[in-house]
Amino acid sequence: MGFVLLPNEEMERYLVRVSQEARQYGNRLVLNTTHPRGPRPHLSLFHMMVDEPQIPAIIAAVACVVMPVVIEGECFKMHLFGGNWLFLQTRGDRLLELQDLVVRCVESLRSGDVEVSWEMSPVQQQAHRTFGYPNVGEAWDTHFTYGYVADGSLVPEPLRNLEVDLTWTARAIAVVRIGDHGTAGEILYVRHLARLST
Repeated sequence: MGFVLLPNEEMERYLVRVSQEARQYGNRLVLNTTHPRGPRPHLSLFHMMVDEPQIPAIIAAVACVVMPVVIEGECFKMHLFGGNWLFLQTRGDRLLELQDLVVRCVESLRSGDVEVSWEMSPVQQQAHRTFGYPNVGEAWDTHFTYGYVADGSLVPEPLRNLEVDLTWTARAIAVVRIGDHGTAGEILYVRHLARLST
């Protein structure tokens, strides 16, 4: 089960475009916004193992999440993580606060630890022992995943560490089934967040 931020439509379109462009490097994780099972552009807040009967309680917990401020972020770097993952690194002032709120609402309902396929840092190992997921708190590497390649050497060197300057806002928190490579698959519930006034 995943708890993810869905970005504004402009950011969604950008992520879908760069994901599709990465096909030329062997991208196996092409994002889209039309297929009901994804994979969708998102920023993961928290993943956890759950038993199917717990899903209504999890959705009820997320429905109570109130974040009265706009969640915004800026993307600053595209890079290749672990030799296979195409990441768009991001940061935002309120992201940790929102993650903490979501984790506190749902963590007691988890049924086990999420399997990890990469070598975790010591701080990620501690988060995994505590929360069953390595990307929590200061161990959280905030990013949008826009691709997965079997052979990272096919990705041109500039895209392995490219500075970018993009801003985004979160339009919603979604509860999703986790798909291949940790993707946001089927959306089970969407909780809209505060928006910028226009």
